[in-house]
Amino acid sequence: MRRPSGVSLLELLIASALALLALSAAFLSFWPAQDYFQQANQTSALYNQALIALDRLAVEIEEAGPWVVEATSSNSPVLALPSARDAENVFRRTEEGQPAWRKWILYYVSAEASGLVLLRREVPGTFPPDPSPWAIPPALLTPPGHENRIMCRNLSLFRVWALPADAGGLTCQIELVLSQQTRHPVGAEAPLTHTVRFQRTVLTRNPQ
Repeated sequence: MRRPSGVSLLELLIASALALLALSAAFLSFWPAQDYFQQANQTSALYNQALIALDRLAVEIEEAGPWVVEATSSNSPVLALPSARDAENVFRRTEEGQPAWRKWILYYVSAEASGLVLLRREVPGTFPPDPSPWAIPPALLTPPGHENRIMCRNLSLFRVWALPADAGGLTCQIELVLSQQTRHPVGAEAPLTHTVRFQRTVLTRNPQ
């Protein structure tokens, strides 16, 4: 007797089960890879934020010379720097070759719904001929929101401290720590936290 052609129901069920097993295996291998890729992107973004902020800070601290100011107030910038750069970002000097100070660069740490952020603000200022000591005008201590520029988010720590340098000026240490949580990864009991920590030493020079 001739066997009927075609695929039986049993064979179809077996094939479907094998296909589901193959898809499940592929999905389980893809999910951790996707998590790893997402976490690598987030870590890379943190590094980029920190490096951009540090590069900007290093230049501005160096150009400020020995007059890096730590402001004190109930709601103050954590760092204040005099700057001689004009609107075209050119470093200007007087006829005597001294920096033509024209503005304050202020850094604040502020809280947002997503966490702490590092803010930067530029404010025009007037500077006495004798730069020691300089005081920040009280009106500049509270930052208006629309004038702030966000340098980096996910901030855990921002510190700048200065010591007198042997050759004059200051040796400034910058510490910046950013942290960010990812979504709950496969096989983990809690979201992962990615943290990047940078430290940089900047030597200011006495502007001549």
